[in-house]
Amino acid sequence: AFKSNTNDTRKSPAIMIANLLAKEGAVVSVYDPQAINDSLSKLDKTILIKNSISYAIKDSCAIFIATDWDEFKEFSLKDYAQAMNKQIKLFVDCMNIFDVKSVELSGLQYVGIGRNSFKNKLGGTSDVTSKTKISAS
Repeated sequence: AFKSNTNDTRKSPAIMIANLLAKEGAVVSVYDPQAINDSLSKLDKTILIKNSISYAIKDSCAIFIATDWDEFKEFSLKDYAQAMNKQIKLFVDCMNIFDVKSVELSGLQYVGIGRNSFKNKLGGTSDVTSKTKISAS
């Protein structure tokens, strides 16, 4: 959904992000509490549909939060970090709904869209789309 508490997918940034990442070769898993059924026809056929946050982010190296669902905000940052890939843990907050320091203290590398917050702790530029599991929610 393009906004929380709806199944409205018009101009959804989550769909656009997921499709772009899939087109670049990323393994993309998605989850939305209400809009999955309305999104199916708009998503690339290679995108994996999951029925929970936990399943969508399992072993991913990047998470994109693109809708400000309460469920995404209430999911523990520690649980996000523990479910992800052990080496790369990129947390992209497209809605700027998370506290930068809290995200970073949980062991995630924070990127806030429109915020000057990205610090590459990997030592240079990293390509997280190449054959990498990505979760867009």
